[in-house]
Amino acid sequence: MAHTLKFSTAQLDAIHQRSMMASLAYRLEVARSASNTQLIERLEQEKQQLTVNVKAQAVLRVAESYLKAIKRGVRNVFWGDSVRGVGEFRCGSDRWWYAIDLTTGEFLYADSEIELHATVEKPNSGR
Repeated sequence: MAHTLKFSTAQLDAIHQRSMMASLAYRLEVARSASNTQLIERLEQEKQQLTVNVKAQAVLRVAESYLKAIKRGVRNVFWGDSVRGVGEFRCGSDRWWYAIDLTTGEFLYADSEIELHATVEKPNSGR
């Protein structure tokens, strides 16, 4: 049986960062033992760049989560529930109901309004 490993982007970034820093530490150790000052300078610059990049990524993650929280708050103030724009589409003999699920951004549709509300009330069914 196959198993799927699930990692978030932040976890993968952290693993990759640790791997790069370990590799860089080893390369610095080798450069120091060989007394290669030019290589040591370059590796120190690389280390500083990696550290700055990690800090910038952390700031961006915090800002992103903050903005998502604001977006959710504003959405809840104006719409309250998780579905907006329940409507009916008619074109000749075709008729169906639609809505936008604000939590996932998915476009939902069904043959009747009752079906649509049943789909919304049972998450992940019929989507």
